[in-house]
Amino acid sequence: MRVSRNSLALLLAAALVGCMGPEGPQGEAGAAGEAGDTGPTGPTGPRGPAGPAGAAGDTGDTGPAGPTGPTGDTGDTGPAGPTGATGDTGPTGATGDTGPTGATGDTGATGATGPTGATGDTGATGPTGPTGPTGPAGQDWPGPAPAAYTAANGIKGGAAYSQWYNTFADGQGTLGAYSVTVGSEFVRCKTCHAWDGLGNAGSYADRTGLSTGTATRPDVSNANLRATVASSTYQELFDLIVRPTGRPINAASENRHPDFTPYLTDAQVWNLVKFMREEWVSPNDLYDLQVAGAPMHYEYDAATTSWVLKKPVLTFTNIGTDGDGTRGDTLFTAQCAGCHGADGMTIPLETGTASLGEFVRKKPHEAWFKMKFGSGPTMLPGMVTATQDIKDIYKALTNTTTYPDIP
Repeated sequence: MRVSRNSLALLLAAALVGCMGPEGPQGEAGAAGEAGDTGPTGPTGPRGPAGPAGAAGDTGDTGPAGPTGPTGDTGDTGPAGPTGATGDTGPTGATGDTGPTGATGDTGATGATGPTGATGDTGATGPTGPTGPTGPAGQDWPGPAPAAYTAANGIKGGAAYSQWYNTFADGQGTLGAYSVTVGSEFVRCKTCHAWDGLGNAGSYADRTGLSTGTATRPDVSNANLRATVASSTYQELFDLIVRPTGRPINAASENRHPDFTPYLTDAQVWNLVKFMREEWVSPNDLYDLQVAGAPMHYEYDAATTSWVLKKPVLTFTNIGTDGDGTRGDTLFTAQCAGCHGADGMTIPLETGTASLGEFVRKKPHEAWFKMKFGSGPTMLPGMVTATQDIKDIYKALTNTTTYPDIP
């Protein structure tokens, strides 16, 4: 085995150290000798002072590893070396097991409504189903008539509408017989409801009363009694006439409907109901009426510094409508001429200012009523009852040559 000079020097030094006695003074360095064979390791002597480093010998073969010495103190970290090149990518690892299902997330916001789809085609009409059985017969309005209504006399009811207290209306004859002390206009049906039943919307639109300067009679009602009749039952009409909640009959200067409970018999009331339902002639069957202007009212006149009553203007035309005047002349001769004369001039009417012909032409809303329902002891109810007969007489009396006015 070849040993380098440096190694030999180190070995000699070690041998010497093992044989050294007490430390002597440091001598000068000797020249490097030839490397000798390695001697046995002697016991370790005390450590002498370090001599100067000899020249480096050739590297000898690596000796057997000595026992691991104690770990030395960690030295200071050296500067970082350059980054090494990136190694090749390793093979893909096996897929891991599926993790547990995550919690359900919150519901997202509702999306916008989509456009309406097109309308589908109409399906084919199905076959007609079988006709159902006939239902039970309905009942005519206003239902079965009470026996008292059936037995009533509508002509006498019309007479009662004008003068319920008169004997020809099955009354006691006079208002005094009932201890009625107010004027008759406060207790007569026609005063408030008018002959035609239209109140202040018809033939009485210009008639004054308590609030319009006439203290002897109430104001004309604004109720359409014809409409009330059409929408009420038999019993409802009976109760409306009797009116137990109305004004005491002798209370003057009032427009309220009277309480007729102590005065009219049930038979008289049913007569009135039958009159209104069956015997009242429609004004349109006898004439045309035009009401021009605002309802009756007061207006202040600055020129006279006073309140002036304004009335609507009533115009009656087409009196007798489609009546037959020739036939009317015949009827007049048979039914009327005996009292009124052939020309209707024998009994002046309207306090002596009008012939019968003139009266009919001026007040066609009133004349027919008295022909049918009477007007006192000398003109009893039922003289002319058929609507066609009244139209024919009306048509005849429009002839001012045959039935002239009073000069």
